Amino acid sequence: LSLDADFTDDRAPRVQLEIIQSVVATLNDESLLVKAMVSTAIATGMRQGELRALPWANVNFEDCTIKIDRAVKHQCKGVGRTKTKRGNRIVPIPAEIIAVLRQLKVSSKYSAAEDFVFANNAGGFQTKKTFPKIMDRVCDRAGVPVMLWGDFRHFFASVQISSLGEDWGEVAALMGHANSAFTYRQYGHYVRNVEKQKQVTSAIAAAMNI
Repeated sequence: LSLDADFTDDRAPRVQLEIIQSVVATLNDESLLVKAMVSTAIATGMRQGELRALPWANVNFEDCTIKIDRAVKHQCKGVGRTKTKRGNRIVPIPAEIIAVLRQLKVSSKYSAAEDFVFANNAGGFQTKKTFPKIMDRVCDRAGVPVMLWGDFRHFFASVQISSLGEDWGEVAALMGHANSAFTYRQYGHYVRNVEKQKQVTSAIAAAMNI
């Protein structure tokens, strides 16, 4: 399933706020590396390949931003460009996550500017098989349905849409999509569903005269 696959009803139950919060609450029982990886994925909406290729040089601790300009190629064939030209972007990140990354940098053997932030034991980028294992473990501990790593990206999108409304250009920029039309096709029904819920609750409230 593509990380940018449609926000389907199948995925929607897994990216509810309480599910994500339950996962986050378990992270202190994980290694600092896993805690930082999961937290960064949720906070930035980075694609898995972008996360794996992230170098320390692209983490701005002062401005609390992450520059995304590279990704691990399909089938782990080295590091290359992001999925689209718009994939090159700067994403703001909460200070709390920056603090976790700072801890990781201090404790890591691989902390030079061009080293991978989430390096494996040999200093290379993480392999794809690492991520399902993490998800199985943290979801089991959190007592929630097993999630896909890409669910974090969809959660990020839903939060941004809730915050920015239908500013599709801004949401597209944060997601690294090629254009805002693509973003709307992927996530537009999320907004429409929210609007429907508002209409339904408003109608009920009016009928009840409350």
